Amino acid sequence: MQNPQNWSLLKKVFVTALICLLTFSIYIGSAIYTVSYQSIEEEFHVSGVVTTLGLSLYVLGYATGMFVRSL
Repeated sequence: MQNPQNWSLLKKVFVTALICLLTFSIYIGSAIYTVSYQSIEEEFHVSGVVTTLGLSLYVLGYATGMFVRSL
């Protein structure tokens, strides 16, 4: 792979913007789900434990991906 220090300015800006966009979308995904806890409980008649399962699995998947990536 090329040395990123030798990339053109346009490529550096593009890669930086892409990383920022992907990071933003990962964290906004969990934040959007958290706001809807009460609505989910009422709509599907489930407890708070069941409601948090979606976010728990989301975070577990994120952590697993970060762990595998670090290997």
